[in-house]
Amino acid sequence: MRLFNRSRSTSSGASASSSVAERERLDTMHVVHTSLLGPYHAHVLASHLETIHASGRRSRVLDVGTGTGAWALALANTYAHADVLGIDLAWSSFARGQSAHGNVDFQTVDVVHVKCMLLDVPHYGRMLERLALILRSGGLLVLVETEPIYKTSMGSLPPALKQWDACVREAYKARHGSLTVTVFCAKLKPVDIDLPRSLHTVLAASGVFASQFLFQELGVPVGGYVVGDSQTLACAGQQHATLVAADFRRLRRTLLEHGYQAHDVDGVIDACMEDVSGFPRSTSLLHTMRPATGLSQLFAAGARFYQRLFAVYAFKQA
Repeated sequence: MRLFNRSRSTSSGASASSSVAERERLDTMHVVHTSLLGPYHAHVLASHLETIHASGRRSRVLDVGTGTGAWALALANTYAHADVLGIDLAWSSFARGQSAHGNVDFQTVDVVHVKCMLLDVPHYGRMLERLALILRSGGLLVLVETEPIYKTSMGSLPPALKQWDACVREAYKARHGSLTVTVFCAKLKPVDIDLPRSLHTVLAASGVFASQFLFQELGVPVGGYVVGDSQTLACAGQQHATLVAADFRRLRRTLLEHGYQAHDVDGVIDACMEDVSGFPRSTSLLHTMRPATGLSQLFAAGARFYQRLFAVYAFKQA
């Protein structure tokens, strides 16, 4: 397995603690997504890879947005005949691990796995078109994306979450500037944060992939909100809770870059955390929250909020 860095310049003042926090966020996200996508996700990948391996040929897998490398390393260690390549926009979160496999040709691969790149890629559709060029005929493209906004089973969202939704939409719609990435080399484009729910439409419009797609849409519960007795959902909800504050912090930077005032953004975040958790508002809540403390109070069972997780599996036309 080979891991490449497609990096953009980052501030030299970035602290080690922020890198550790981001690594923890990505690891937790990997665990949550793996537990929810579960057997179906694994079955689609296994079926495709085993067909290739049965022909006597090694498979080549590209993991886009590899993050800590957890998914790439897990796949590489599971399939002895799969050569895995991981790339990312930034390299600070990668956690070096052991892999049983070596180099891979970047030109053509059998599987391309793209995970949570929506907010980081200047033009998502163009990225898919370029990834299709290195995907073999009949190859499998896997897209996994989460909506950065919240939904509720209680009817309409409370005012603070509605305001947060509107601010996030406006900030990403008005993005500007330039992003230098070795693979894409493109200007920043407005981001449609509703894109995850129409990924299959984007793929169909490309004309490159077969008309039949495999599709998953899942609700990732926040905290204790679970319908039914699914232990997988319950576990994912508790783990997902640790991501909420980290996601607010991450999106906060984008809102500040857009021009919102820090005290206004922090006020909305505190109100959102109160709405999501049912916990009394505190201006220091976002900064003092820790994954291992207070989650039973912060994410009450009666708070019925969730985020939607989408996965699309598409095969390139022969």
